[in-house]
Amino acid sequence: MNDKSTLTTKEEEQLRHIGFAVYDDQGRQLTALSGEGIYEGNQLKSERIYATTAKDVKYLIVKPFEIKDDFTEEVKDTQFIKGMEMKIQL
Repeated sequence: MNDKSTLTTKEEEQLRHIGFAVYDDQGRQLTALSGEGIYEGNQLKSERIYATTAKDVKYLIVKPFEIKDDFTEEVKDTQFIKGMEMKIQL
């Protein structure tokens, strides 16, 4: 959506149904504690807070997924958006 200056109602609705699962370097999914977002032009800027207890985490994996029912769901492999996984070195 980089070539647009604003989003249509349909595009905003699509973005509302995208979540992010975060995993540590041991493959443990971090619990999402809270979050909020705002639409600015052609982007949804959001901030989420995740819980972690490990001290020596070397990296995190962020996997975008399609939200099917609610934000507390366990993410199934079929919901992940292929090719969008990100690795963040800490």
